[in-house]
Amino acid sequence: MRERLWAFVHEECIPAEESVEAFLSAAGHPGEATRFAVVPPVIEALKERARDLGLWNVWADEHMCHLAAGRATDDAGPCGVSLRRDIEAQLPAEPLTVSEYALLAEIMGRSELAALACNCSAPDTGNMELLSRFATPGQARRWLLPLLQGRMRSAFLMTEPDVASSDARNIACAIAVSDDGARATVSGRKWWATGACHPQCGLFLVLGVSDAGARPTRRHSIALVPASAPGVRDVTPLLVFGYDDAPAGHASVTLDALSGIKVFVPRVALAVMDRAIQVHGGAGVEGRGLLARAYAGMRCLRIADGPDDVHERTLAGLEARRVLGAAGAREAVTGRRPAKL
Repeated sequence: MRERLWAFVHEECIPAEESVEAFLSAAGHPGEATRFAVVPPVIEALKERARDLGLWNVWADEHMCHLAAGRATDDAGPCGVSLRRDIEAQLPAEPLTVSEYALLAEIMGRSELAALACNCSAPDTGNMELLSRFATPGQARRWLLPLLQGRMRSAFLMTEPDVASSDARNIACAIAVSDDGARATVSGRKWWATGACHPQCGLFLVLGVSDAGARPTRRHSIALVPASAPGVRDVTPLLVFGYDDAPAGHASVTLDALSGIKVFVPRVALAVMDRAIQVHGGAGVEGRGLLARAYAGMRCLRIADGPDDVHERTLAGLEARRVLGAAGAREAVTGRRPAKL
């Protein structure tokens, strides 16, 4: 599989990047709505090619395949059998381990298009994982199956403009659930919602506060909000150092809708890109080149995926807990001694 992927990336994905860039340039200037209106045809062609090569959804390990197929088990009768069969048809016949997939992900990283072509790109993989774990059969049919098929894209809405939302306890977006649990009203503002501008984006997974009276780690829920819901307003593309990452993009979104290794990798990758830019001189910082765009995206990732400082604090707490126990870990991380009873 590694050999097939290597050839696919170098012989088909990388050469296609120029075609995608030309298509988007002809569609408009960065940030213009026309750049988010249509998917470049070569991307869909690459998806079909990845299917033919057996490179589709290779992110899903054996456990995830079991969970995804299991979303149909509660749907008794022919509908449940059909859904399970449809889901299984999108999953790898011989799932990889996480370590095995990591080697493929390294190869995919050589092209901006490879992960997307193989249906292995964020935020869809994380959203598919959540749906595989928690979706009802109806939700699996409506959302999980189209995502696995590559017919739909999705976005995860967490970050908010008015609070320090790297700490999820500060999230202000409200999710009000009806007494019968059948409906939820979602109200708030989100931004840096990756993928929300994509013309095929059909689903927002929105993190919000559903029980403000609960302790901080138990307050939140994730609401499934159709991207076309009437209360979804002002989906506006945001620019990263002048780049819009069309056609997926990053958006600010206003919601008033009804709905039924993170530290070290970005830092090292950024250092590598910085050295590559230095080697290429002026060509490295020229706006139409790959390096400048890649540097902008990776620098943003050190914030968008959670600031390095937050990850370092979390990692320090986990290691301190392992060595010192819960009480010692709190003192080591916060500098405060546990209160005596």
